[in-house]
Amino acid sequence: MADPGHIGIVHSNNPTPIYFYTFYYGFYVDVLLAQALYLAHRRGQLRDESHATGVVFDSLKAHTGRDFGFGINIAEPHVYNAYPIPTVVWESANSEPHVVYAGSRFSAREFIKEFLPSDGIYAEEVESE
Repeated sequence: MADPGHIGIVHSNNPTPIYFYTFYYGFYVDVLLAQALYLAHRRGQLRDESHATGVVFDSLKAHTGRDFGFGINIAEPHVYNAYPIPTVVWESANSEPHVVYAGSRFSAREFIKEFLPSDGIYAEEVESE
């Protein structure tokens, strides 16, 4: 059964958001995004908008384990969405992004600590760096 969800991305050089969507994991997009941001952080790519965006998309694609069930929209999502949309925003080139989600604004590291399922190891590692 479909359970659509979206992740928004806004790059510093263009205010028009793009949205990655999944038809099946809408309930889980906050965790998927936290995992992707953590991976980009570990690779030293969090400040690189292009590479970090690719990590987000690859993480979404890898999680579905399929060649379908996900995609990209420009501007407003056209598929019904029952969940808040986390949106990653880079305000300037070579800066760490922030995430707007469910009426709150998080630094990327705060978002990782809040939504990455762990026993605290990841949160401590991200905070100490």
